[in-house]
Amino acid sequence: MILAGVLLKMGTYGFLRFNLPLFPKAALQLAPWMAALAVIGILYGAAVSYAQKDVKKLVAYSSVSHLGFVMLGLFALNPRASRRHPADGQPRSEHRRLFLVVGMIYERRHTRDMDAFGGLWKVMPIYGALTLIVALPPWASPA
Repeated sequence: MILAGVLLKMGTYGFLRFNLPLFPKAALQLAPWMAALAVIGILYGAAVSYAQKDVKKLVAYSSVSHLGFVMLGLFALNPRASRRHPADGQPRSEHRRLFLVVGMIYERRHTRDMDAFGGLWKVMPIYGALTLIVALPPWASPA
């Protein structure tokens, strides 16, 4: 949960609080390149996440892909696009909750392999409902 909650957000926080205010001309010149790198990060994170069999790695790579959306909004260089940035005082905790649910399921089933989770709802109905409730918000809002 530390990875999703703190470490992945530190880079975007650094861009928002230090790089953009200290180097505004460079940010304007490099904005198209940074946006292109953000799109590459989004697509790469999604592709690697899609190929995972380990649920914890799937959540981790989807979190990296989500931060691509954050960087894309940040380098749109307008206040409205960066308004919902995690460093703006409105932290997004969907991925932390997903890591928590994966940890809870791992403690109960002793595996993170998605192939072993077939029929999880029958074995663990409360955790199945909790997983559904926790997994839906990231799908509704990309950044």
